[in-house]
This record gives sequence, structure tokens and C-alpha cells, in this order.
Amino acid sequence: MTISIHASVGLHGDNEPDDVLVVKSRLLELGFPFVTADSVMGPLTIKAIRLFQAAKNGLNDVNDPRNDGRVDVNGDTIKWLQAVNAPRWQRMPVGSPEEGFINDNIIDR
Repeated sequence: MTISIHASVGLHGDNEPDDVLVVKSRLLELGFPFVTADSVMGPLTIKAIRLFQAAKNGLNDVNDPRNDGRVDVNGDTIKWLQAVNAPRWQRMPVGSPEEGFINDNIIDR
């Protein structure tokens, strides 16, 4: 998939409205439900970019400095956003002993 931006998007980025819309639309396609398909850069979009970066970097910590919250024109994050195998956000089910797993993060206690 080819997506194109003309300037940086995200934390300390240029955040041109058309570029913001491109990045947010791709994040929505990848299942990040907390962004909206508009051209407004805000804290939830930066969090979504950082979460995407954590997934592509194989990190459990979104606050790791390698997740800078920015998509640069020729940077690694834009390349991963374009990738067919880009990380997707997926809510995991509760599970059960019969299924072989239990999701402790969302199970009712």
C-alpha cells in the first residue's frame, strides 16, 4: 500500500491537514479505533502513532523513547504504515480455560 505525506505528522511535526488525514485514515484501516478520520492533530492521534510504533518496534512500553509519536516523510514509521503486514490493533477476547487462554486484562473479577 502506498500512502504519501509531504511533511511530518505527529508530535512536533508540521501537521499539515492533508497529511494528518492520510496518517489517521491509515491508522483507522489498521484498527486503531480511537482516532477519527479528520485532519485535526491531537493527543489521541499522537498516542495512536506511539502505540503503532511500539508494535512495529516489538516493544511493550509505549513510552519508550523509540516511540517518538511522529511520522516522518522518509522515516521508518511511514514505511511500516505502508507495509502490507503493518501491525494492526485488535482487541483480544476474554478467552476461557476451554479455549486455552484467559485475557486477564478484560476478564470480569
